[in-house]
Amino acid sequence: MTIPLLVLILFAVVQFGIVFVNYMEVTAASREGARRATVSRSTTTGVADAVTAARNAAWLADESDLGITVSPAQPWTAGQEITVTVTYPYSLGIPGVAEANGTLTSTVIARVE
Repeated sequence: MTIPLLVLILFAVVQFGIVFVNYMEVTAASREGARRATVSRSTTTGVADAVTAARNAAWLADESDLGITVSPAQPWTAGQEITVTVTYPYSLGIPGVAEANGTLTSTVIARVE
């Protein structure tokens, strides 16, 4: 009788672990995108560079679902704040018990150098 309960707990731990790893990847991607944006003031492709850096920093299962926004648009001036937001959908399902869907979001605000 305890085996099904232990399997259910194990499955829940694995599911939460996957969502936590995805959140860590989303956080790393937003940090990397913001870092790239802060040093791209003199280029005309700063927003594209930040998006590419964020996308390359994430090792997610389905990168096509990764949403990346950089604001404000260029041109940037020294000392200006840039916001990079990365989103990624998640689905947490434990059969017969609970199911949750949502979006993992990480926002980093950095100043242009």
